[in-house]
Amino acid sequence: MNERKVLREISNTLHEGKDLSSMLQIVLEKMLEVTGFHTGWVFLTEGVEHRLIAHYGLPEGLSYGSYLPMCKDDCWCLDRCVSGRLQRAVNIIECQRIDRVIENQWGNTSEITHHATIPIRAGVETYGLINVASPKKTHFTEEELELLEIIALQVGATVSRIKLYEREQKRAQYLQLFSEWMQRMNELTENNTLIHSGIESLYEIFPWDRIELRFNDRHVEFGVSKPSFFSFEEEIGRTKASLTIFGECLEEIDKMLAKQVCYHFALIGEKNRVEQQRTELALLEERNRLARDLHDSVNQLLFSITLISKGVQARTKDEKISEPLVEIQTLSNEALQEMRKLIWQLRPEGLEQGVITAIKRYSDLIKVKADIHLSGILDLDKAVEECLWRVAQEALNNVKKHSQSNHVQIWFHVKDDVSMMIKDTGCGFDSKGVGHTTTFGLKTMQERVNKLGGTITIDSKKNKGTTIAVRLPV
Repeated sequence: MNERKVLREISNTLHEGKDLSSMLQIVLEKMLEVTGFHTGWVFLTEGVEHRLIAHYGLPEGLSYGSYLPMCKDDCWCLDRCVSGRLQRAVNIIECQRIDRVIENQWGNTSEITHHATIPIRAGVETYGLINVASPKKTHFTEEELELLEIIALQVGATVSRIKLYEREQKRAQYLQLFSEWMQRMNELTENNTLIHSGIESLYEIFPWDRIELRFNDRHVEFGVSKPSFFSFEEEIGRTKASLTIFGECLEEIDKMLAKQVCYHFALIGEKNRVEQQRTELALLEERNRLARDLHDSVNQLLFSITLISKGVQARTKDEKISEPLVEIQTLSNEALQEMRKLIWQLRPEGLEQGVITAIKRYSDLIKVKADIHLSGILDLDKAVEECLWRVAQEALNNVKKHSQSNHVQIWFHVKDDVSMMIKDTGCGFDSKGVGHTTTFGLKTMQERVNKLGGTITIDSKKNKGTTIAVRLPV
């Protein structure tokens, strides 16, 4: 009658309990009450790790140093449990933990030498084990083991239920965190910002110990490595993302979320790339339209003014009228030349044939001699080619206007990245002086190069010329 009463109390406790630690403590004490044993302890396992979750009546030696003998090192019963070889209650086990207590003289063992071990199982899953012992007891009857197994099976079903509940809670929490992360990501329209802010946000939001991201050719990482990790790769269009997460104990929900995060990195990155390309195409179309309009209107008007002034000059012999007409011809010719350069800048002829051809034609147009040298195969992305062209164009304009020179050397070198160096031997300027980096032309160069993840250096000294070096990823 007492046995049935205690088993019913254990069943009620397991049915109503939600906190695993306090629930197992109560169950262990009632189990010892119904069996008449003096001491017991419960281990829960996660992979190869174990933790002491409940105990009662432990002797002085097993309680030494905040339960050091129970938490440190493995033992025979845990090894069997983790490897899956412990399927039923086992009788007459000599306790290795007791042996270590005696060997290290950590304290009294209350004459406990053996214990029974019962696995906590539900279906094919093993969640831990229960050990019970009494002083001088070296043998447990079949009835005792059977009773212990009945209780352990109930414990196993409850642990399974609670872990399932915890997983569902964690799943709901992760989905909410993922939604929060996605909101942040959708606000980022630049891939350079996406990489750093995305990983930083992941590290802040999710309880992962380390995150590594490879985004195309770039690599970002946060945190400290742990033994457990998941790794995924996604490729969408021309964007490739590889994500690795590390943690103490990663679960299936971590794996699912990491896979989705990796996919969304690639998806958002490709979306940003397409949007940027679309913007650049729209800008190019607008430049072409302006170039056409200027050519068909202002350029033709200036040309007409030149022809008319020449015609009027040819018909008059009055010097008072002839001299202003000559001045009009000169000014209109200069305006016509400036207009042609402006049209060329908006719509460079030859860029479709490569950046070197475009630079050569532009240098001929503004009458600056450019010696161009190439090392490697110059097969570049459109955005990289456009950037190099615009930087070279600004540099050639500066040579024409400010350097008091009409000769430049330009080197291109392509290997793992592309570098361009432009050097003149003109009057130069003080590149360390205050204010030169804020001039519009130089600032525009810097912005163009930085936007593509490259670097630019400008080195100049008075009377010793200027060197501009650009390096871009390809």
